[in-house]
Amino acid sequence: MRLPRSPGSAGRGIHGGSFVAHPGSDKMGEWVVNYFRVGLITPEELVDFRQTLEPALAALAVERRTKKDLEAIRALIDEIDQGVR
Repeated sequence: MRLPRSPGSAGRGIHGGSFVAHPGSDKMGEWVVNYFRVGLITPEELVDFRQTLEPALAALAVERRTKKDLEAIRALIDEIDQGVR
């Protein structure tokens, strides 16, 4: 059985040249889910992965957030507050 290609792996272009793919967040998520679905990582490993990655992603989100992002978050909080009352 051939293992799925890992993110950031090398490949061949349409004209035969080599390249290194730099996947976006969607591809990374897809890669992790696929590895989990086919049993190449255990539920415990998935939890470990998330616990390692998510704090760094949250910190990055804080650094890159915009005024529009904050407004959207505040709107969601207001919506939740109204639903709870």
